[in-house]
Amino acid sequence: MAAEEGKPVLCEKPLEITTNRIDEMIAAHDRAGTVLGCIFNYRYDAVVGQIRQALSLQRLGKVTYAAVRVPWWRDEAYYAGSWKGTQALDGGGALMNQSIHMVDLLQHLMGPVQSLFAYTDTLAHDIEVEDTAVVALRFANGALGQIYGSTAAYPGQPRQLDLMGNKGTIQQVEDSLSVWAFAEALPEDDLRVDH
Repeated sequence: MAAEEGKPVLCEKPLEITTNRIDEMIAAHDRAGTVLGCIFNYRYDAVVGQIRQALSLQRLGKVTYAAVRVPWWRDEAYYAGSWKGTQALDGGGALMNQSIHMVDLLQHLMGPVQSLFAYTDTLAHDIEVEDTAVVALRFANGALGQIYGSTAAYPGQPRQLDLMGNKGTIQQVEDSLSVWAFAEALPEDDLRVDH
């Protein structure tokens, strides 16, 4: 309806819960010549800016591994009597809902995925969607990677991003850099931004 009225749209994640409805939204905005976007705010974090700069300067050398972990916990009360955890209204679980920002960040930093293999399951909750997902990735740039997303990891741990190469390693835990190590250190490495 917004596209038909000539209005741009910025949606909270996920854009929609089915690919058919996403395709309909994209087609409507293409026809109207309006902009359709989705909020992925982690891309604009100051620490992520530093990571992007390090990647653009090839500080890691050949990136060999990139991974995100979202080992969170949600108790039964989180899902009880709610749309959460339902296929019809939530559309997905630990991967599409709780881990989506980190999945987007991984793709934002590493570029397209060439191939993947995944296991998903509902292991600890009485819900319709997955509460645990493990994905193995091969990126188009040749690096290998992983995604782990869960709401079944008691008591929960911080989200984490790992980037490793033959000349360096970067690790971000929550909004802070916990590892910033390079074969060729620069004086400004000690001035990096931590939240």
